[in-house]
Formats: sequence, C-alpha cells, structure tokens
Amino acid sequence: MLKKLLITPGVILGVLSFFYLAQTKEKPKKIPITERAKPVRVLPISMVSLTPRAVGFGYVQPEKVWKAIAEVGGKIVEIHPNLKKGVFLNKGELLFRIRPDQSQFAVEKTKADILNIKAQVAELDQNQINTQRQLEIEERSLEINQKELKRKEQLFDEGVISKSELDKENQRLLIQRNVVENYKGVLNRIPSERRALGATLSANQSRLGEAQIDLEKTIIKVPFPSRVSQVNVEQGQAANVGQTLATTDSVEVSEIEAQIPRYVLKNLVPHGRNNPMNLETFKNITRGDEKQFLGFKALVRLDLQGQKIEWKARFSRIAETDPKTGAIGVVVAVDDPYLKTQPGRRPPLQKNMYCEVELFGKPLQKSIVIPRSSLYKNYVYLINSENRLEKRQVVPGFYQGNLVTIESGLQTGEQLVVSDLVPAIDGMLLAPQIDEELLSNLIAEATFQPEVE
Repeated sequence: MLKKLLITPGVILGVLSFFYLAQTKEKPKKIPITERAKPVRVLPISMVSLTPRAVGFGYVQPEKVWKAIAEVGGKIVEIHPNLKKGVFLNKGELLFRIRPDQSQFAVEKTKADILNIKAQVAELDQNQINTQRQLEIEERSLEINQKELKRKEQLFDEGVISKSELDKENQRLLIQRNVVENYKGVLNRIPSERRALGATLSANQSRLGEAQIDLEKTIIKVPFPSRVSQVNVEQGQAANVGQTLATTDSVEVSEIEAQIPRYVLKNLVPHGRNNPMNLETFKNITRGDEKQFLGFKALVRLDLQGQKIEWKARFSRIAETDPKTGAIGVVVAVDDPYLKTQPGRRPPLQKNMYCEVELFGKPLQKSIVIPRSSLYKNYVYLINSENRLEKRQVVPGFYQGNLVTIESGLQTGEQLVVSDLVPAIDGMLLAPQIDEELLSNLIAEATFQPEVE
C-alpha cells in the first residue's frame, strides 16, 4: 500500500509534464516545394560553311610503269652495273646493250646498195650527156646526107650518075636516120631509168632507216626517273624479240585509286545534296574541265602502328565504278613521294602500300551542323526560352564523320542539348552551360580544308 502511495505522485507529475511540453512546443515550419534544375551542356545553333569530305582506301601504284622489252634479238653484251630490284635509276641511264650483229650488217649492206644506186644514177647522167652530144653529131651528119641526096638526084636527072649510085645514097640516108632515132630512143629511156633508180634508192634509204632504228634498239635506256621492280636477264644471256628484260616504276608521281561509296561521294559534287552523283553529272564536262568543275582536294594517310603520316595529294581523275560494290574509284596523285622521306619519321610512299584517302569538296553554302551524337533518329533536344527541355523533330541532311547537317527543324540562336539526359523528360528544368570546346571542335571539323594543290 505504501509502494502505491509512493508511485502515484510520480505518474501524475509525468503526465502533467507531457501536457506542458505539448502545449509549449513550436509547430513545424512548412518548407515550400522547389524544382531543381539539371545542369547540361549546350551548343548554340549557328550556320557554318561546311567542307564536304569523303574517305576511301586504296593501294599505292606508280603513275607510270615501263617494261624494257627487247625489240631485236641477240646476246646481251652490256648491262647496268647496279641493275637490281629496288635500285633507283636516272633518266637516260643505260640498262642493256644487245650485240648488234644482224642490225649492223643490215646497215652496212644497205649503205653499200645506196652507194651502188647513186653510182648508177651518176653513170646514167653521164650517158645522157654523151648520148645528147652524139645525137647532135649524128643529126648534123643526117643533114649532110640529105643535102648530098638532093645533089645526086639532080645529077641523076641530068644523066651524070647512074641509078645504082642514087640508090646507094638513099641507103646511106636511111642508115643515118636510123642512127639518129636510136640515139633519141636512148635519151627517151633515160627518164624512166632514172625514175626506176630513184624508186630503188628511196626503198634502200627506207631500209637503211629501218636498219638504223633496229641498231638503235640494241641500246636500251631508262625513259624517266624510276625504281627497278623486276629483272629477268643477266649479262651474256640471249634476248629474244618481245622478251621483257626488266621492269621499272616511275618515282616522280605515285597514284592511289580510292574506292568511295556513291552516296558519300555525291556530297562532294558541287551542289551535291541536290545533284546526285551519276553519269549525267559529267555528260557535258570535257576531260580538261573535270578537275576544275569538281574542285577536289586530297590528303593521303598511312597508319603506321598508330602514327598517322600524311602526304599532300592532288585530285587526278574519276576511275571506273566497281561492279561488285558500286563504289566509285577516285584517283589522287602524290608528287615526288620518295623525296619527302624523313628517316625514322616518314617512310617513302611505296608501291602497294594500303592508304587512306580523304577528299575535300568545295565548301557548301551556310548550313546548320550539329554533333552526330546529338541526333536521336530524327529528333533532338533543345532548351526553350524558359530553360526547359524541348524534344523536336528535325530533317537530317547528310552525315559526315562526327557531324550531321540539318535540313529543317532548327533555327539559328536556339540552344542544342549535347549532354546525355537520363531520363530525358520533356519540360524538365535545365541549367545550360555552353560547351566552348565542343563548339570550337565542331566548327573546326566542319570547315577544315587542307593546304594542298
């Protein structure tokens, strides 16, 4: 009983303390609900002069390949002392000398024939002079015989001479006339004989020219600065007509035929987006105007264990279309590929290297260009005037590397969201921050042009 009396006052005191504290406690303050803005990177939409580019791959080949083919047969009596695969040769250096036995004999024989014909022509000229002189003498003798015949006819009429003596004089006159006609015949034949000798002389002179050409063919020289790629004979061997003795490649210019898809290359053609690449594009373009019309520039790259090595190149021509892939061959040229070698840093652009070729077309008119990663199928994310996310549908143009052009759906001055938003809720509040580095890289990639010819 005493324990209950001791506990009751404590309980009553606790209850009174609870009510007191409940009455005097401050009520909780209401905190207003606020929306938190998500920080994002943005790019301002602007117009740039886009340089259309295309990339293809191909193998390096020399612009010219020369085969030393024997045009005359014979034993090889001289050969270039350093004629080995990979050796560089200068223009005009002697490669081979073939023993000129038959060619030299033909030249000497034909020269002798020509001298003989010329001697015959000279003799014919002298015979003409002699025959003309003898004809004049015989014609004077004929005149004398004619006068003598008239005199004897008069004497016969007077009965001084007999008929037989008159007949003898007639016979002498006929003989003399025949002599004169013979000499005239000789003179008449001389022009035709001279023409025949002239024709024979011309034929022999032609044969002499051919023999001298064959003689020159026994000496084979390098036609242009080149590098030996193949050697098929050695000194002392016999060369047959038509046999390839050696092969050399030009070192002045190297070419690469890059295969570029048609849908990519069409963007480089002037007004490319509205003028698809097809044969009609070049229908009225002459060969000399093709380069100027297309205005392509080019770079050649070689990936050497992660190191990118570049050569300035020039557009050469459009090649054939690959029937299997439909890709168009574009040939670019690199001048003096061996002179640009730097030991340990830049190798020579050698035959059969597999290289990347990048073509650059003429800059297009101002275009809206955005990062390719900011396009989601056919829509992009923008920030509206209230700094809220807006999803908008756009019409893309063509893709190029990390870029894509936008035909419609965007206006200059708008802000494009380039950050990855997860989740991306339409109308969410954003805190934009312009990505200056990305903007600079975007413009640089879009407008880049190489310093090439």
